Amino acid sequence: MEWEGKVSLASHRCTGSGEAIPPGSWCWSALVLVHGTFVRRDHAAAAWAAADRSAILSWWKVMVPEPAKVRPKLRLEATVLRRIFTDLKDAPARPQRCFAYVVALCLVRIRAFRILDISRIDGAAVILFEDRSGKIAHRLPDPGMTPEEEAAMHENLLNVVAVG
Repeated sequence: MEWEGKVSLASHRCTGSGEAIPPGSWCWSALVLVHGTFVRRDHAAAAWAAADRSAILSWWKVMVPEPAKVRPKLRLEATVLRRIFTDLKDAPARPQRCFAYVVALCLVRIRAFRILDISRIDGAAVILFEDRSGKIAHRLPDPGMTPEEEAAMHENLLNVVAVG
């Protein structure tokens, strides 16, 4: 299912308290189904523990952006992302492996890769991706990034794929 445009944008207002979530703060966004429509609900970090999760279909942690920061336009080009992935997937350094994992997920997003299998090996999630262009399979462990690593990878990705 294509999710683009089917879920409301972030309100940056806590569902529990109704208060605005300040820029630079981490919050939790949750996807719920309300009367047949997908609705995004934001929760301040302090309110997340008390949130009723019984109706939540999915959730993710996100930092509220600074108002002055304008999101750059992004162009995810399969050829460029494939090259980056190929160059980094077997890198010995953790930051490069983390970035390769993020790039692989972007390739899934633009349908250049597809996920064939997710398994657990020695307690860690391992994803089997297939490159649709050549039917080449890639097995990649989930690096289990910290929030700081996720923020760094996000910033790196924006720098790599930003247009303009």
